[in-house]
Amino acid sequence: MSHEEKEATAQAEEASKLAREAELSVADANESLNKTLDEVKKLKKEHLVEIKSFTNPSDVIVIVLQAVIILVIDEIKEKGGDIQVKMVNGKKEEDYFGTAKAFLLNDPKDLLNILMNYKKDNIQEKQIKKLDAGPLQNPKWSLEAAQKSSYAVQFLWSWVKAMSDYYKVFTTTQPLREKLVDMKRVVAEKTEELKIKKDALEKVNSRIAFLEQQFNEKI
Repeated sequence: MSHEEKEATAQAEEASKLAREAELSVADANESLNKTLDEVKKLKKEHLVEIKSFTNPSDVIVIVLQAVIILVIDEIKEKGGDIQVKMVNGKKEEDYFGTAKAFLLNDPKDLLNILMNYKKDNIQEKQIKKLDAGPLQNPKWSLEAAQKSSYAVQFLWSWVKAMSDYYKVFTTTQPLREKLVDMKRVVAEKTEELKIKKDALEKVNSRIAFLEQQFNEKI
């Protein structure tokens, strides 16, 4: 094996090692997320309709809906919606319950589809910052409180928590995945270079063999 082949083989092995590290780094987060999505599947239309029917939802329900809306705001905007605003004591406030009623709880089937097929790798830093600065730091943000408030809300709480945790693991391991992409590119380039050289060498060897055969025949 030539020096170039050894080098390419070593780089390919390093790329495989990086790939395994990248997969393992998000394995736990993915497993937790998949378990949460399995739980979310238990939600039925009537569970979500129940939330919408509340005249005066508890603070916990509003907080959880706020967190969901922060994460799915792009999906809401695709429907032509946005976070609604209401007047409270003469001041404008974002109305998360009203927004949820208008764009999420109106069609439970569509909401479940959004939750199950959410593009977790596309979560933006500004969304997580808004989560961390708002609902996630609220003293009432807890699974226990969510469970007590509504059957559906506990699953929405778990979904938000799983997405937030996944984002933090995903961004922490971003340098590793970027290194893997670079390594794969280098391996692909080396492999292509080796192929070109091997093809050229094969042609030369074939030509030499042909000439040797002609020489032996003449002798």
